[in-house]
Amino acid sequence: MLSLYYPQGAAEGNLRLPAAGYKEKTWDQAPGAHFIEEAGGRITDLSGNDLDFRQGRFLINVTGIVASNGLLHEDILKAVEAARQ
Repeated sequence: MLSLYYPQGAAEGNLRLPAAGYKEKTWDQAPGAHFIEEAGGRITDLSGNDLDFRQGRFLINVTGIVASNGLLHEDILKAVEAARQ
């Protein structure tokens, strides 16, 4: 897991990159996503798609998660895409 920090210790962004084949569980991600979004942040999969918690127990086709304060989200997604190529 990679986190980007302000000098004061508050996170600007966080990447979750689980092992290949791991299925993210809805109950592990939904509470954190709620708090991030309520605080003005953004949380998506690695392609920038919103997480869909209506799929049941698992988040289907999610190979990683990007969470941010919202300001750097697009920059983090671009860096992830560049690293994946």
